[in-house]
Amino acid sequence: DDHNPQNTPITDFFNTHACSRESRTSEVRCWIMKALLYCALILSMAATSAFAQAAPGSDPIKGMWKLNPDKSKNPVPVPDTEIITIVGQESAYKLTFDMKYRDSKTSFEVVTDMKGGTVKSVNADGQGKPDSWRVTRQGLNAFDMEVKTSFGGRTDKYEVSLDGKTMMLHRVPTDKRMFVTYTDKAGAERRLSDYVLVFDRVE
Repeated sequence: DDHNPQNTPITDFFNTHACSRESRTSEVRCWIMKALLYCALILSMAATSAFAQAAPGSDPIKGMWKLNPDKSKNPVPVPDTEIITIVGQESAYKLTFDMKYRDSKTSFEVVTDMKGGTVKSVNADGQGKPDSWRVTRQGLNAFDMEVKTSFGGRTDKYEVSLDGKTMMLHRVPTDKRMFVTYTDKAGAERRLSDYVLVFDRVE
C-alpha cells in the first residue's frame, strides 16, 4: 500500500497552521527587536542632548570672563578692569590675563595642560616672567592656580557656576607676605586672609 499516513488531509492541516504560527512568531520577534533598537536610539539622542546642555562648548571654563566689582566681596582695591580669556591650544590651555589699575596696564599669558606641572608666565611683549604657576584641574567646572612670585605665594581657586554664566575666584594667600591689612568701619586694623572675585562670561 503506497498510502503514507503522515500525509493525510488532517496532518497537512496541522502542518500548515503550525508554519503559520511560526511565521507570526517570527514577525512579532522582529517587531520587538525593532522597537527595542528604536528606544535605544531615542535614549542615546536624549543623553547626548543633556550632555550638550550641561557642558556648553564642551568645556565650561573656556571663554572670556570679565571682572564684576559689584558682585565681588573684597574690602581692598581691585583692578579697574580685568579680563581672563581661556582657550584651547592643541592639548593644553592658554590663559590670558588683561588688567588695568589706574594708569597701569598689565597683560600676560600662561600655557598649561592643567595637570599640576610648573610653568612660567609670559608678558604680552613675549618676555618671560620669574614667577611660577601650577595649574590643576579640579573637575569639569573648576581649577586651581598656585602662584609663587617675589612677593610671596597664593592659591587661586576658580569655579564656574552650573549655568556657565559666572566664574568665581577665591584667592587664598599661602605666604604671610601676601596677607593684606585693612581698616574696618570701626577703625580697627584687620588682616585679610582671602577674598572672592566674581567674573561674568562675556563670550
